[in-house]
Amino acid sequence: MSFRDIILAVDETDASRGRCALAVDLATRWESTLTGVFLRSHFTYDLFAAEGLAYLPRHEIEAVMTESAAAVKLAADVAEETLRRAAERAGASFEWRVIDGDSDAALIAAARRADLCILPPRVETSRGGRSVSAATLGLASGGPTLIVPEEGEWRGMPKRVLIAWKNTRESARALHDAWPFLDAAEEVTVMVVSPSGMHGADGFLERHMERHGCKTQVIVDHSDDVSVGKVLRRQIKALNADLLVMGLYGRSRLREMVLGGVSREMLGEPPVPLLTSH
Repeated sequence: MSFRDIILAVDETDASRGRCALAVDLATRWESTLTGVFLRSHFTYDLFAAEGLAYLPRHEIEAVMTESAAAVKLAADVAEETLRRAAERAGASFEWRVIDGDSDAALIAAARRADLCILPPRVETSRGGRSVSAATLGLASGGPTLIVPEEGEWRGMPKRVLIAWKNTRESARALHDAWPFLDAAEEVTVMVVSPSGMHGADGFLERHMERHGCKTQVIVDHSDDVSVGKVLRRQIKALNADLLVMGLYGRSRLREMVLGGVSREMLGEPPVPLLTSH
């Protein structure tokens, strides 16, 4: 099993360099098609929402719009060049698309047509004043999302993987989606946080992992004085893990995505790349 079609969110900032390097490494290993996507804003919403601009002459408004379009084009070119350099260093190829960033719909649609989506915690639109959160994409895409921290250098296939396990559909989906990573990992640890002691490992999960040829260490944490997010961060540091696999919990309330507590805590500032599934 592998991811044959990968979508990567790229912007013009320096933070994209590490994300591009990781995505190229993974695509090269799996012989995947890698497609970089850049979120473009047409700027019209911000332009006409500003009361001061509403009184400008038509030619001045058009000049502002033209200047903004040129700035967005330049940003897209910088983002594409960032991915091109990473691909050339690895002798890899990629495809490139500039999509509408004035709503979440275009990025979600692209993610639904890929095996894996790689992005930062928030994908910013260039000069658009808005962003698409990884949580929104993960809850809506129907597939796995690899969320890469803005800080740090992440290269190559993760060697030490921590799985945050809970007996839920979301955890099971994340585990199944993670096999391309787990098959290549040197160490795999399953973490169960159960303050009551009622939801520890029952043996089925360990045998399931063994049938895949994956030797797994299971850790049950009975801490009841700290949050699950803090327990996971502590274990990531102790194991020197370079990937966390976890279910993504959330729901839509009116037009707002409401995340579960652990999902919100981990996605806000992920300590390592997170592979999430809903």
